[in-house]
Amino acid sequence: MADNQIKSLNIIGVMSGTSLDGLDLALCKFKYVQNQKQTLDSKSFTYEIMHAETIPYEENMRNNLINTMRMSGVELSKFDREYGKFIGESIMKFIEKFRVDHQSIDYVSSHGHTVFHNPLEQYTVQIGHGSSIAANCKIPTLCDFRSLDVALGGQGAPLVPIGDKLLFAEYKYCLNIGGIINISFDLNQSDENDKIRKAFDVSPGNMILNYLCKKYLNKEFDSDGYEARQGKTNQDLLNQLQNVEFFLNQGPKSLGKEHVEKDFLPLIESKFHLSVQDKLNTVVEMMAITTAKQINVNQGQQEANMDVLVTGGGAYNKYFIERLNFHIGNINAQVVVPNNFIVEFKEALLFAFLGFLRILKLPNCLKSVTGASQDNIGGCLYII
Repeated sequence: MADNQIKSLNIIGVMSGTSLDGLDLALCKFKYVQNQKQTLDSKSFTYEIMHAETIPYEENMRNNLINTMRMSGVELSKFDREYGKFIGESIMKFIEKFRVDHQSIDYVSSHGHTVFHNPLEQYTVQIGHGSSIAANCKIPTLCDFRSLDVALGGQGAPLVPIGDKLLFAEYKYCLNIGGIINISFDLNQSDENDKIRKAFDVSPGNMILNYLCKKYLNKEFDSDGYEARQGKTNQDLLNQLQNVEFFLNQGPKSLGKEHVEKDFLPLIESKFHLSVQDKLNTVVEMMAITTAKQINVNQGQQEANMDVLVTGGGAYNKYFIERLNFHIGNINAQVVVPNNFIVEFKEALLFAFLGFLRILKLPNCLKSVTGASQDNIGGCLYII
């Protein structure tokens, strides 16, 4: 593009997280102005969420997503396509509901649903095949944003930090409290172009809380953290959880569902004498302590703005937010929970943005975040 030429695209971002709340769709408008210095900074980009919706999973779909790790190779390959068809059909219903001109949508950009993620053995699997999405919504579709980074020796996660850096630069820290908690922040606070973005998974999050609520309370989640607030922290369980190998490793690091099921849930389930409220309370304490530790360790010196942007379903857990504030302590930081649109659809927005960067042929995955050998431009494109 020529200097100061504006590039504008309408992209539907698609996100399905490990907490299995539903399928998030967000129609976003992005603009990019290439500056004369040829640098990539937050002043070059603007965004607008025009429409957004969460489509709850029906019981059969949710059960299939829960059981993907136990499927055979053939079953998983088949469901990969079925889930892609579901996404494509959901996009068509979304377009019809909000009376959007189909021709005005340039791309779909889908994260997919993670089944396996083991970067140490160089594989990561997200289902919801892009070809099936494109075939069913008749819109060019971007997908598979993690594989290239893993092939380059990276963690393939987290992916949203480039969006945090370029779209939410006013916040020192960006926290997403979903099934997994991850954090994103800049280390260097001098010149924007010298800032090094760091990000990694911090702790299990709603994945454990929702599991306990569903199994023992027949609830999908702990509204406002009410049940956890009724319990007491069990110090022995808390100590065991904090000594899980994941917490002892230095970043870059990422956490998959299989690690939570292998390393965390057995410890929690072994405490037969504890009430579910005590277990929930202890897990919230683990989440708050480990998250606050990253903020406290990485706080800069003499910084005026240490604000922490909190999004994802966990932003609504009032008890967790209270405990997070408590453990952050008295540093110059304010926990900011934004409007519901950003809380609920920030990840869908940022995956739409990853697609935007992919089309612009700009890096959308940072080696400083994932540990890959180089910054890279991830994502496969199916043109329909």
